Amino acid sequence: VLNWKVVKNLITDDQFFEPLKAYECVGPKTGAVEKYAYINRIQRRLDGLMKDIDEVDKYNLGLGVLLKFLKAVVDLRIKDIRKRRTEKERLREIRRKAIDDKKEWEEKREIAIAEALKAAEDEAAVKQAELDAQRQKDVDAGDVDDGDGAQDDEEQNAEIPDEVIEDIDLDLEPEEEPAQ
Repeated sequence: VLNWKVVKNLITDDQFFEPLKAYECVGPKTGAVEKYAYINRIQRRLDGLMKDIDEVDKYNLGLGVLLKFLKAVVDLRIKDIRKRRTEKERLREIRRKAIDDKKEWEEKREIAIAEALKAAEDEAAVKQAELDAQRQKDVDAGDVDDGDGAQDDEEQNAEIPDEVIEDIDLDLEPEEEPAQ
């Protein structure tokens, strides 16, 4: 049985309401968290209490409102963790795709350069006498045309996004997915 004469002296603005207002349920949590304060453990305890919320409201309406508030905050925290994890995975997938696309583009570019070089060598063999001086000048200048124009290099050389770094949520038990 809860003795409200004692509890009302413990519930002060500094010790109770200000920390409630200051708590941010969104974003990564990097500070050290005690084992009993993991968000999924709190959620399991609140789920057990919420089964009897009508009895809690009958006992003390203020306590019932506080439990409902805590349940809402915990649910928002877990939704935020899931949302951020999903977003990080999406960003990782975009980065992986950009890397794969760049590798594919570089491979195609190398093949196109090799084919253009082969064609240039074949043409040089046939027209050796008349094009020898001009070909040497182009090779020295590094001007080997792949037939598609120089704009391909600029269009296909897309920038790869930075590596995605996982947020730190130390208020979630390690190796355990939050409950739905």
